[in-house]
Amino acid sequence: ENIDFTVMEGGKISGRVTDAGSGLPIENVQVKAGPYDDNWYERYGWSNAQGYFTITGLLDDDFRVAVENQVPAGYAQQYYPDTFDHNSAWRVNISGFGTATDINFHLEPGGVISGYVVDDASGQPIANMNISAGPRHDRGGRGTCTDDQGYYELDGLIYAEYVVQAPADTYNWCLDNQPPHDVYP
Repeated sequence: ENIDFTVMEGGKISGRVTDAGSGLPIENVQVKAGPYDDNWYERYGWSNAQGYFTITGLLDDDFRVAVENQVPAGYAQQYYPDTFDHNSAWRVNISGFGTATDINFHLEPGGVISGYVVDDASGQPIANMNISAGPRHDRGGRGTCTDDQGYYELDGLIYAEYVVQAPADTYNWCLDNQPPHDVYP
């Protein structure tokens, strides 16, 4: 017995990643798209030598598009259109398995916060502790886990004054082997 079916290519999001200051293209930048309201799946595209990217295989939905998981060294995470705040990202609609074009990123310079978390009493490193950092006077932020030596590194941060926390009295997602992620106060 034969079973026939058709595979749809899905919708696409395309655009370009450039340096905000110079306008020059930035190569090998991961751009992520996930459904705006529940992010139940993610699709990725990478910029080529001219800075152009395409994300394929998208279902009809509204998407949040971002450079946030693998931010290039020296740049800050960003959401479309040119915002650092997760909640200020615009919805990018895909319908009829169509294509959304000109979803461009003009990456701004960014920094890194790193350090060690140690036990106050013993001075021993604390592994698998969730660390979060958010701008003191703005929304957004990043989170990560300490390694076996208690070391953490938060990259892709906008230039700002930050509050860094290692809260011992809250849910520790690092113990569930969750990957580093963005935090949205």
